Amino acid sequence: MRTALRILFYGRPAQSYLLYALLAFVLFNLFNVFSLTLIIPFLEILFSQGAEPASLPNGLSLEAWKKYLFYQLYLFRTQAGPLKALSYFSVIIALSILLKNAFRYLGAWAMAAYENRLIQNLRNQLFAHLVSLPLGFFIRNRKGRILNLLTQDVQIIQEAVLGTIYNLLNDPITMMFFLGAMFVISWKLTLVSLLVLPLTGWVISRLSKALRRRASHGQKRMDQVLSILEEFLSGARTVKAFGAEEQEKQRFFKGNEEYTGFMISLRRRLELVSPLTEVLSVIVVLGLLYYGTFSVLQGELKASEFITFIALFGQFLSPMKTFNQAIGRVQKAIVSFERLRGLLSEPPENNAKQQRH
Repeated sequence: MRTALRILFYGRPAQSYLLYALLAFVLFNLFNVFSLTLIIPFLEILFSQGAEPASLPNGLSLEAWKKYLFYQLYLFRTQAGPLKALSYFSVIIALSILLKNAFRYLGAWAMAAYENRLIQNLRNQLFAHLVSLPLGFFIRNRKGRILNLLTQDVQIIQEAVLGTIYNLLNDPITMMFFLGAMFVISWKLTLVSLLVLPLTGWVISRLSKALRRRASHGQKRMDQVLSILEEFLSGARTVKAFGAEEQEKQRFFKGNEEYTGFMISLRRRLELVSPLTEVLSVIVVLGLLYYGTFSVLQGELKASEFITFIALFGQFLSPMKTFNQAIGRVQKAIVSFERLRGLLSEPPENNAKQQRH
């Protein structure tokens, strides 16, 4: 977590965009939940035949407030007529969807600037620091390793950052809003639905640790491959003169095979996250369908509330899945960033001279 925050440190010059995105994501999720919860009054207008009379509640009881709102909806439907009431709600739904997508775009617009400025700032600082290093650093480190740090490691961080910060920022807000709406509809069904979270969290945690280890080994193998390539390019004449082409080929093939094996293993572990999350989610959905249907038959829950709850839960699972995938990408970025920090920790030329004196 601390390393991930250090990556965000390089986005400071564009942090105002991050604040704009945060505000846009809050409003996007507000209208997103609002547009979905309007399914309840929409279905009640279409199919409800009546409502239990209820006065304005004095306390904070959810059940009392729900009865009161259903009764007010019934009165509105009776006075305005079903068709007029439906037209009103259709306009409200259309406006909420329009605003939802507008704020979603504004959030993505701000995040595009923030994420790309972060990578730009990281590249600039890396190159500026590289230029300031003493000659001894370039003698101690092979060209292949330095090129790998400034190309592949930065590329891995860029691929992880672009879109991932969007998920890490927006998905928790989305889950919080949907969880709140689900709790209002039925706290019992919400508790049942949350059974998947601790198990999913444990699975993701175990996979994340394995991913970091494999990513670290993979990057070291790539260093070796690039070093072999750099040595061949530097000594191509010598290799040709002594007829050592076959030895160099076998040396490169071996290094490339080791790197490929590590990357296959890493990709396979990464691909486990999504199916495991989905399988656990399906098990919970089946449990929800059984318990929710039972609640409707017992009169504890309206059919319109149950349908809306399932719709909300489906939307709740989507950001949870993308959030877990984003965490997997961040694990790879952390390994690369730790390697870059090693480069940034090298003392510049002036400091190196002072240390010698």
